[in-house]
Amino acid sequence: MALISVISDNESYPHSDETYAEELQFQEVMMHVSSTTTTTPTLNCMICMVDKSLEEMFDNEICDHLFCFDCIIQHIDSKVQENISSIRCPNPECHAVLMSEACKEFLPSEVFERWNKALCETAIIGERRMYCPYRDCNAFMVYDSGRRS
Repeated sequence: MALISVISDNESYPHSDETYAEELQFQEVMMHVSSTTTTTPTLNCMICMVDKSLEEMFDNEICDHLFCFDCIIQHIDSKVQENISSIRCPNPECHAVLMSEACKEFLPSEVFERWNKALCETAIIGERRMYCPYRDCNAFMVYDSGRRS
């Protein structure tokens, strides 16, 4: 008899199906609100097709294409190794060119330096470009044809 009176006196025990349903709806709303505030939005890298957080993505300001930092670093590094200084967006349908200064923060320093060196070399007209003739040196030089300024 004491057990029955404890259960019937307990206020948290739902008195009807309606109040029980309302309580469940309230709990569901609370769980939804807490889950939406803690999840961070993810974006899909157009190269590796992996969902990454916004902090892991490179946003080229010139075009709207998004790539994760790992993929864009590999893209830039491979183009620099191929002696390509004007590096385009990895999307084959896009003609936007990546700016080296926009990539400076996340590129490894040796990749950034090689890319800028290639950009400087391509800015010099072809016939004025030359390299040091010594076997152990590959320094870039500009031929000024004997003119003094």
